[in-house]
Amino acid sequence: MKPTKAVVLAREPDRYDGGVAPALLPVANRPLLRHALDWLDDGGIREVAIVASAGIAAHAHDAAGDSSDWSFAANWVIQRPGESLGESLAALHGFTDDDPVVLHLADSLANQPLPRVLGDVDVDSLDAVVLTHDCEDSLAPVLDIRSRRCAQGANPWPRLDRSMSAGVAVVGADVLGTTVAFDAWPGRELNMLAEHLSGIGGNVRTRRAEAWWRFREDADTLLEGNRFALERLTGERVEAELTDCVIQGSVSMHPSARLDSSTVRGPVVIGAGAQLRSAYVGPFTSIGPNVLIEGAEVENSIVLAGASVTHLSMRLEGSVLGPSSRVFSDFQLPRAMRLNIGQGAAVAVT
Repeated sequence: MKPTKAVVLAREPDRYDGGVAPALLPVANRPLLRHALDWLDDGGIREVAIVASAGIAAHAHDAAGDSSDWSFAANWVIQRPGESLGESLAALHGFTDDDPVVLHLADSLANQPLPRVLGDVDVDSLDAVVLTHDCEDSLAPVLDIRSRRCAQGANPWPRLDRSMSAGVAVVGADVLGTTVAFDAWPGRELNMLAEHLSGIGGNVRTRRAEAWWRFREDADTLLEGNRFALERLTGERVEAELTDCVIQGSVSMHPSARLDSSTVRGPVVIGAGAQLRSAYVGPFTSIGPNVLIEGAEVENSIVLAGASVTHLSMRLEGSVLGPSSRVFSDFQLPRAMRLNIGQGAAVAVT
């Protein structure tokens, strides 16, 4: 039986890691949660339960966007402070209605539709099939949660490594009902679920998923995901206000964007209210809403909402600029490098 129901997790990052919840991270100007929901909708899913941590539930609602765009029915489940993930999942046992369910961590992208990814996958009541994207032997029965290979047996939970999991699994109808005492670190839920099921006698298998990307908690992989998403971009009719501009390749541009004396070479996505003046935006760049690029060149980068890049003497490449951040040339004397950067930031000076 092919699954028609899905559970999507939108959880806060591990308290030791900090940062932004992966489900809220924008790739090609759309949060990963929205990408996940659209992918499930396109794949024939007809009912979705979105489990959101209480601390980010409002942001997750905003990230999901307009539910009228989907053909499925969406239900929100808020994971209360102090409540384990297992308790939240166990509460959804009735939601499965004796059918298999897709479990999606909302931190990955696929280039293939869900039916093609799943193929002939079939699960029994206590089975799970975990999709993997960097394991050579996709037929091995159990995920090795210690390294980037497959193994015959489960391993102790303190050594879990999520590197193999593609962030999506299909679980049997009774699996959620066994999870009351189960908990998992954000991003490692499927690896720990595999451990849990193996411990209670369930059957865990893996299936290799081709053309897949998953976020791994650093800017470089976020840029990889941006490129991954933009590779699928097709050219659209440009309705934005353009003055003396050159548009090349696949470009998606919000009608409220304004461009003057600028060149855009796709694949590029430009958000609502963005302004480009005497600028160059090169391939694999996402320009968020209300961004200003003036007298500068940007390529292979993510520029988030409200940020600005102005009057730079060299091209900005391979960069992620946070919301409302500013990058500019400072002409004050005495000349010096002046930085105001947050936790985990990286600055490369050439």
